[in-house]
Amino acid sequence: MPPYTEKQLQDLKRNQERLANLVIMEDRPAFRGGSVTGIDVTYSEGVAAVCAVTINSDTRQTTRIEKQVVEDKSVYIPGFFYLKEGPIIKRILEDLEETGPVLIDANGVLHPRGLGMASQIGVELDIQTIGIAKKLHTGSISQRMGDNAHVVGNSQEIIGQAVWCPKKKRPYIISIGHRISLKTAAKVMRKVSNEYGPIPLRLADRYSREVIAEIKRGE
Repeated sequence: MPPYTEKQLQDLKRNQERLANLVIMEDRPAFRGGSVTGIDVTYSEGVAAVCAVTINSDTRQTTRIEKQVVEDKSVYIPGFFYLKEGPIIKRILEDLEETGPVLIDANGVLHPRGLGMASQIGVELDIQTIGIAKKLHTGSISQRMGDNAHVVGNSQEIIGQAVWCPKKKRPYIISIGHRISLKTAAKVMRKVSNEYGPIPLRLADRYSREVIAEIKRGE
């Protein structure tokens, strides 16, 4: 039996459309450096390890690492990534203070209904979020200029930014999550990135994988 009925999925779509209207696409607050947090989740055999890493964006030094392990019985449904990972990420965020902009390994407004997981988490927690994805699921990438290019919609409106890092062949796809402009979202991403990509997200990915490896070893 599918995890959701067709009626339930239609209700979820309507909720996404409703929340999409609440996304704030301007800087609240303005970004002046300081803390930036990245969050990622790794899964294995019914459990999920989520890690949040905060760095000082001016020095790129890590200032906080938080880890949680939770039971995971969720399934992935295309267009509804939030259902699988959103509650896990919200749980760790609710325990954190002074995160600065939160980088989430998912899309923000770059979504068929304008509400990817990065935006939904931002709206529900009323925090500043940025979507940083590895794949483009909607829109198209315009002509590359140097290390970046616009992501445009059907009417050629700018809806995201593709940013290439020197040691990566594919670009990171940047989009507004909540309470931030696209210009500032790209600025934050660049400020906390090295040649491989956004440092707090990469560290969160590494540490969450380490937690799962420890669980598998029985530590």
